[in-house]
Amino acid sequence: MGALGNAAATSLRREEGYALTELLVGTALALALIGSAVGLFTSSVRSQPRISDRAGDIGDARVFAESVSRELRQGVSIPTATASQLTIVTYVKRASCGGSSPGPAIACRVTYTCASGACSRVVANVDGSAPGPAVQVVAGLADPGVFSYSPDAVAPRYVGIRVAIEAAPGEDAITIEDGVALRNPAPEAPPA
Repeated sequence: MGALGNAAATSLRREEGYALTELLVGTALALALIGSAVGLFTSSVRSQPRISDRAGDIGDARVFAESVSRELRQGVSIPTATASQLTIVTYVKRASCGGSSPGPAIACRVTYTCASGACSRVVANVDGSAPGPAVQVVAGLADPGVFSYSPDAVAPRYVGIRVAIEAAPGEDAITIEDGVALRNPAPEAPPA
């Protein structure tokens, strides 16, 4: 019985396991960890639409600033210049100024008007007649004063563009700035 007793004692020592209290504590910790992970995942899923909307607004603001800059670089004159409205005589690739059909670049009057948190664009003939529909080009603005002029708004040689996107609660405001020196100004009338 000595050899058999030693074998049984050795066998019992090898059958180590976890006590019931260790299993309960381990299960409680695992549940707490899984609960935290589920809460984090749920929070990120809820905030995703807000983040996507904000990214869309920022993208629209960039496209707006780039479009205005391009049209200013191609522009000939600026008949109207205020902080919230800019009118440019520029070249637009359309069959007609108020139309939507593509065509060769023709001179048109393009007016950007910013009010109530959005900016719209209207294309008309050079003399302002036959305007096309107003198209909203950017929304979510914190300030309608988008345009600045140097040396002044009467005879600007440089136009600054500052698009400030509204800040949602708990977020920072986003500002996109650009500016353009006029390259193709119309020749001035000779003195009389």
